[in-house]
Amino acid sequence: MLHISYEELLRLAVSYKYSGIFHADIIINGQPGFVEVLIQDGQTFDILTSPAPRQGENWTTMLAPLGRLHWKLIAPETSNIAARNAYHAALLQANHASRQLPARTQEAQFHDEAIPHQKVQLPPEQIRQIPHRYRTIYMLIDGHRTPWEIANLLNKTIEETTQALEFLHQQGIIA
Repeated sequence: MLHISYEELLRLAVSYKYSGIFHADIIINGQPGFVEVLIQDGQTFDILTSPAPRQGENWTTMLAPLGRLHWKLIAPETSNIAARNAYHAALLQANHASRQLPARTQEAQFHDEAIPHQKVQLPPEQIRQIPHRYRTIYMLIDGHRTPWEIANLLNKTIEETTQALEFLHQQGIIA
């Protein structure tokens, strides 16, 4: 784990020509979120934050006021960037093959309309056991936000958010 600023992380990555995905949990305007930076050969390749930068704001101006963050190197399979990119790649492949995406299930349509709420309040050690791509969504479920609002906060598609909500529902964590 590194306790450095976003700019320091980028300088370190460039000097060592590092490749990997760094993750830090953040709070912006009282909202919990995260930032993930995909670095390849010392160059920033992709950045994903929740919440996303405001209009006219870039990553540096958004993250600079946060100062030093606790960055950890994460496995690609637990990354929100990888989940998002895998989803987009699958969607492009499906469109390229001229196939339509499968019809949405009744449960998925339920999650679009219903406001999810936490069925049980999990202790932090159990929350950490939830796969990262679902954990961020779980943390935003407050009984007031719709799936569309959660997707927008995390800069995810409604399909990705619905899939995560279905997983959490199947696990008996949310209703």
